[in-house]
Amino acid sequence: MMALVTAKAQQGNVDTHIAVTDQQDENTYAVIISNEHYQFEEPVPFANNDGATFRLYCEKTLGIPEKNIKYVEDATLNVMKFNLQWLERIMKVKNGEARAFIYYSGHGMPDEDSKKAYLLPVDGFSTEPSTGYSTEDLYKLLGNMPSKGTVVLLDACFSGAKREGGMMKSSRGVAIKAKNDPLQGNMVVFSAAQGNETAYPLKAKEHGMFTYFLLQQLHDKKGFVTLGELSDYVTKMVAETSIKENDKSQTPMVAAASGAEGWRTWKMANQEAGNYVNIPKTLGKKQAPTVTDPQPTAPKQSEALDLSAGGAFSLAGVVYEMARIDRGSFVMGAKELQNSFSTFSMNQPAHRVSLNAFAIGKTEVTQELWEAVMGQNPSINKDPKRAVDNVSWNDCQQFLNKLNTMCGTNFRLPTEAEWEYAAQCAGTYPALGVKDMTTGVDEWCQDYYGRYSQMNQNNPKGPSMGFQRVVRGASNTSVAKASKVSQRGHKKQTDAASNVGLRLAHDVK
Repeated sequence: MMALVTAKAQQGNVDTHIAVTDQQDENTYAVIISNEHYQFEEPVPFANNDGATFRLYCEKTLGIPEKNIKYVEDATLNVMKFNLQWLERIMKVKNGEARAFIYYSGHGMPDEDSKKAYLLPVDGFSTEPSTGYSTEDLYKLLGNMPSKGTVVLLDACFSGAKREGGMMKSSRGVAIKAKNDPLQGNMVVFSAAQGNETAYPLKAKEHGMFTYFLLQQLHDKKGFVTLGELSDYVTKMVAETSIKENDKSQTPMVAAASGAEGWRTWKMANQEAGNYVNIPKTLGKKQAPTVTDPQPTAPKQSEALDLSAGGAFSLAGVVYEMARIDRGSFVMGAKELQNSFSTFSMNQPAHRVSLNAFAIGKTEVTQELWEAVMGQNPSINKDPKRAVDNVSWNDCQQFLNKLNTMCGTNFRLPTEAEWEYAAQCAGTYPALGVKDMTTGVDEWCQDYYGRYSQMNQNNPKGPSMGFQRVVRGASNTSVAKASKVSQRGHKKQTDAASNVGLRLAHDVK
C-alpha cells in the first residue's frame, strides 16, 4: 500500500486530499489524454497535472477499476486514435451496458477556412488541420458507440488561443469562433470555454481553471454528484474566477445529443465515496528555476529533494528517492573522436541544449520496486537491491503507467538530453546523490534514436518517430568512463536484455 499521511494542511487540497471508495464500478470506462509538451507548439501549462489528477479521481473516488482506464500523457495522433478505438471496441462488446468518460486537456485549434474544431496531438501543427483530430470525427465515433451514457470533458479552447494567453501560430492574432459539431447518441459534451474564448490556467492551483473546479466539486461531493450539479458549479466558478483573475470571460458550455434525455440527473459515481485520505506529494517544493549557463550548477542543498520535502515515495516498504536538477544549459554530445579506430558520428555534432528543471532518480529502479508494482521480477541477475534488468522499453511504459496509477504521480523515462545533463551534474556535484550513471546497467530513455541536430535546442525530445529507442549508461565497457556520459546506444523498444534497466524522471516547476 502507498504510504499515507494525515496532515490537516492537506485538507481541501484536490491533489493530495482524496475521497476513496471501496466500491468498484466495473461498467464504467475512461480514456484520459493530457497533452502538455508539444513538439512544434508552446506547452500547455499544467495539462499533465490535470490529466493525472482526474485519473486519480476516476480510480479512487469514482471507483473505476484500473484496467478500465486508459491514461496517456503527451499523445501523438495515432496514440489518441488507438485509445479511443479501444473504448469503441469495449462499448460494442458491452452492448449498451456500460458508460464512458473521455477527458482531454491540451491545445485545441480551429481551421480558419472551415471553422471546424480540432484537438491537437503533441506532434501536430496548429497551421495544418490534417495533423489534428477533429471534434467532428471524435463525436461521430463516440455517438455511434452503444453506451448507457458518454460524458466528454474538454479542457481546451478552439479559438486559436493558448492557455496562458496570446495566440497560436495558426491564428494570425485573431480569435476564431469554431462551429459546434452535431452530437448524436447518448452523449454529453462539457467544454472549458465557448468557441471564441480562452481556457485559462489557475496558476495558484497548478491546474487548468476548468479542471480545477471540476476536481473541487468531485472532491467536495465525494464523487456523488449529478452532471447537472457539476456543470452548474463549474460554469459559475470558472466564469467568476476568470473575471477576477484575468479580467477576461471564460464560460464553460454543455451540449447534449437529442438522445441524452435526462442527462442532468446522471451521476458521476454510483454512491458517495468513503473517508478522505491524504496522499503525499512525490516531489518536494517547486523552486523557481535558476539559469546555469554555460556550465551546470549544483542545486543548493535545501533544493535537493529529500524525505522531509516529499522527494521520495514508499511503495510496499520500498523507498525510492529523487534528486532535483535545476534549469540549465550544457554541451550535449561528443566533442571529438575517442580514438582512430572509432567514430562518434551518431554522438556528434556537439551542440548546446537548454533544459527546464526536472527530477531524476538517485538510483536505477530496483528489482524490489519493480516487483512491488508489477508483481513479478523479470531480471536475469536476481537480487532485490540491484537494478531491474531484462525489461523492454514497452515493459517500462507498462511499469510507469501502473506506478503512476498506484501513486497518483506522473513518473516517466528521462529524455536523452535530461539523462546526459544529469550524468554531467552527477559527475561534477556528487552531493546530489545521483548514482550509477556510468556503472550498473544501461538505461532506457524516452526518445527515439536518430541523428543529432547542429542547432541549439530547448528541451529536446528526440525524433517524432523511429525504429529504435535510446539507451544510455554503463554496459559498453570498451568506452572510457568519461566518454560514457555522451555515448549513445539503441535497441528496439520490444527488446529486453540482461544489461538494460531504467531510471525514473519527473517534471518539476
